Amino acid sequence: MGLRCERRPCGMRPVQRIAEIMVFAALYFIITFMLAPVSFLPFQVRVSDALIMLSAIFGLSAAYGVFLGCLFANLFPVGYPPNPLDIVLGSLANLAASYTVYRICYSRLSRLRVILSSLASSLIITLMVGSYLPILILPSFSLWDVIWVGYIGVLPGELIAQSLIGSALVLALARIPRLRESSGRRVKRGSRAFRLVRSHHILHATASENAGTHHHITNLRSWERMRLRVISGRRRQGF
Repeated sequence: MGLRCERRPCGMRPVQRIAEIMVFAALYFIITFMLAPVSFLPFQVRVSDALIMLSAIFGLSAAYGVFLGCLFANLFPVGYPPNPLDIVLGSLANLAASYTVYRICYSRLSRLRVILSSLASSLIITLMVGSYLPILILPSFSLWDVIWVGYIGVLPGELIAQSLIGSALVLALARIPRLRESSGRRVKRGSRAFRLVRSHHILHATASENAGTHHHITNLRSWERMRLRVISGRRRQGF
């Protein structure tokens, strides 16, 4: 039987949700264009796709964010004119991949689930983007072009971005206690992570109790000083 840490609230304020989505969208857009030479090639490594894996921790905010970020990034491609097919299908591929990571990992984060979700996500991006990429960059193409330029051209880059960079990023962030709680991670009883989380809650409760006790003692001391002042005043007046 394991301890289920506190999960990110489903009833998150709309303003907070929108802010998180916009942060992820901006990060995706900025990283894509900072690394534009490798983000729009036939054999591309879109490093910004590593953010797809953050759906394992931040949930649907990350999924919607990378969807919007990809939408804006594909509106301004480097090396070829914008194409409605790329704008729509590329963004939907990110959304589908992020939602897959969210369903596999969110609230039950583990190393195995992170690896499996990164592989599934990379495969989704490869199949969706690789199927239409030859249409954008080749005047004419055959089935072999789709396999070599599309699938084999996209898959290695996605594995680098998601399975290597993205998975490492998620596992590193999961070590932060506050983010571990927000991801709803299940922690085995008796494990080091369980002891860390339990000690964190105990320290927080102890600090709150000590703060209340200190406040109570301070009030008692104030009343005692006031009582002594009244008594000394009465003695001076001869009562």
